[in-house]
Amino acid sequence: VLDYNEDYTRLAVGGANPAIRIYDPETKKRVLMLDNKAGPILSHSNRVFSVKFVKGQNMLASAGWDQRILIWDLRTGDPIDSIAGSNIYGDGLDISDGILLSCNYREKKSIQL
Repeated sequence: VLDYNEDYTRLAVGGANPAIRIYDPETKKRVLMLDNKAGPILSHSNRVFSVKFVKGQNMLASAGWDQRILIWDLRTGDPIDSIAGSNIYGDGLDISDGILLSCNYREKKSIQL
């Protein structure tokens, strides 16, 4: 999964590895790795299914097989918030005007704000 920031100067990539890589598309070099560090909020422990830059912010949202959505501060490379219980099994995140939308793999209430 991948997402570009609003001015296409950064590319976030997630996948089978729980780490999220941030690249500079022009130089094709990795500029940041969001990985499983220990801290107040642990990062993903399993596959990452969705990544989404927060427009106008130094933040990124990610969702994984570990049933959590994480909000990352791209200035520090650390998760700053976590939402538990999200069953995302595909590229199912979007953010607009401060509202996070998640598309979950369940029979009822599959779209949550």
